[in-house]
Amino acid sequence: MPTLRIKEPSRAENVFRLEADAALFGRTEECDLVLGGEGVSRRHGRFFRDQSGQWWVEDLQSKNGILLEGHRITRHRLADGDVLSVGEMTLTFLAGTSIWRGELDAGVTLADLTRAADTTIERAPNQAATVDARRLGALYKISKRLLNQRDVGGLIDAASSELSEALKAGVVVFGLTCDPEHHPDQLFVRPATMQRVGVTLSLSILRRTLDAKRSILIADTHSDANLQMAQSIVSGNIHSALCVPLMRDQAVTGFMYVDSRKGGWPYKEQDLDFASAVGAMVGTAVENARLNQAELARQRMEAELSGARRVQEAIMPSHWPEVDGWEIHGRHQMCHEVGGDYYDAIPTEDGRLWLVVADVSGKGAAAALLASSAHAGIHALVDRCTTPAELLTRLNRLMRRRPVSSSFVTCLAIMLESTSPTIQVASAGHPPPAVVPATGTPAMMTVRPGFMLGAFDDPEYENTIPPEIRTGESFVMYTDGVTEAMDPNGNLFGETGLLPALEQADQRTAPALVNAAVSGVEAFREGCRQSDDLVLLACRRTR
Repeated sequence: MPTLRIKEPSRAENVFRLEADAALFGRTEECDLVLGGEGVSRRHGRFFRDQSGQWWVEDLQSKNGILLEGHRITRHRLADGDVLSVGEMTLTFLAGTSIWRGELDAGVTLADLTRAADTTIERAPNQAATVDARRLGALYKISKRLLNQRDVGGLIDAASSELSEALKAGVVVFGLTCDPEHHPDQLFVRPATMQRVGVTLSLSILRRTLDAKRSILIADTHSDANLQMAQSIVSGNIHSALCVPLMRDQAVTGFMYVDSRKGGWPYKEQDLDFASAVGAMVGTAVENARLNQAELARQRMEAELSGARRVQEAIMPSHWPEVDGWEIHGRHQMCHEVGGDYYDAIPTEDGRLWLVVADVSGKGAAAALLASSAHAGIHALVDRCTTPAELLTRLNRLMRRRPVSSSFVTCLAIMLESTSPTIQVASAGHPPPAVVPATGTPAMMTVRPGFMLGAFDDPEYENTIPPEIRTGESFVMYTDGVTEAMDPNGNLFGETGLLPALEQADQRTAPALVNAAVSGVEAFREGCRQSDDLVLLACRRTR
């Protein structure tokens, strides 16, 4: 079945199979193949198969046309490997089912070499094999060597060494893949010196091996006129060759190719049986090694994330500063091992207290690193700033010196003094705090908005001085993990959920307000998984 390999401007690749006799392509949903990017018309063109089975591409009077090697075409009979330009998209036509083709890594090339029926033997990989006592001993030796290997490269080296000795192989090639419809993830050529010489494999034989899941023996290349004319066969003095699929259950996970060159002998059915048995052992061993490597990688990742979580927890307040006249309490819940939400309460030597809540775009390790950077910047700047607006301005300049693409930070900064009921507030695209009176209904504080940190050069931030916080009153800062918590129906908790939750707190102390908000979010989710980091920071005026 022919396929199209589609490369987008972002360099991402997709595959489209030409299963029907015709396929319309363009940017509208009515097309069989929908293409994005600049320069693609609504109904750009079509692929179709004629009565002889040959595939064509036809331009449907598109604005920018279809280019082949830089030349615009109206209708073109496709050949294997043709590369078409459709706007910003690149489409490569592959005539065979599999995409194991073209110039591969490790000095391996595929060529369209045919096979002769009288010199070719095929076997199903699970077909009973006849192996003599000498080969049984070799299989036992290979199995012992494979058992002592835990990495894929070591397995390939061990199998290649034994195959070269048992079959007098001129070259051994292993191709491994997680998806048989795509290029091999890894290619191994042994001996390694053959990478410089170059190895050419028969595309038709390799397709037969992979697509039909059958082991193939080319018994004698010299009796096949087609193979005698192949430059790779002549220059390599190849007598015969074996190609065996590597299997995982019923899925092909790669191939093993062995050929006999000058000084070797023509392979026979017993050699095919032996190679198939080796391929079965190698296929299983490779999959076990991959699983082992994946498990080790998972363990390393978990250890690294655990270490990163400890670092992130260390930059969060472990206890809240005692400031005369104010009570402070907060809560931080991450939805992953590490996250991008950050909060802090920083007292300075001149008697001021800075309260900061920030939220980095995205999740995971990248967001956590940027949150740590914001933490360092804030701690370095608070002693040099006199207002929250100045703090945000300087922090933005710091972030813009080495900007991280597509990343930004929302931040809410509040400065207060122990002797004054007046606070100053500045926002960088962050939700405003909620004000909770000693008795009565909570409400949202009105704060002048500002641009997110790291998004623009030198935006202006303004201070807001809200009404005085009277004795017994509180304000609650939070991140969108609170207001954007969702119930099973996809509804958001929002401010309409936060304010009633704060009002229902059993007491109006800072810890009670934080606990009430968290309980309200958890009750609203009704067991749904937390989808974002959650931060709450409450501050209450005690005199």
